[in-house]
Amino acid sequence: MEDSPSSLNLAVTKAQGYVSEHGGGCFLVLPSDLPLMTPQDISRLIEQMDGKRRLVIVPDHLQSGTNALLMSDPELIKPRFGTDSFRKHTRQALAKNAELVVYLNQNIQWDLDTSLELNRIINNQPEISILSQLRKETSS
Repeated sequence: MEDSPSSLNLAVTKAQGYVSEHGGGCFLVLPSDLPLMTPQDISRLIEQMDGKRRLVIVPDHLQSGTNALLMSDPELIKPRFGTDSFRKHTRQALAKNAELVVYLNQNIQWDLDTSLELNRIINNQPEISILSQLRKETSS
């Protein structure tokens, strides 16, 4: 249960604590605003983890935000989602002498933080049938 008021960072911190208390293991944070991401993208992301003390991070397309975090240990770093989170997360990993892997995957890097990003995705991804249909309906 999250405290009120809640935030993404608080929710992730609570989940990290829960996983640590129940045996630990790899910990993945994956926001839900990644419409281009596929199951294969998630598999490739997980393949970047090899059991070492490691942080795998996928930045947003501007390389300022964080669109995925995969940690070898749930307590490896503290979540710092928000402005300039990519830099904040990578600095923490380096300060803790963790191996840092910056994984660039275009499908994971494009999120829906702004209407400009939504427009880019709608106009450049015709294979997304629902979004393509929405584009056709709004342009008529």
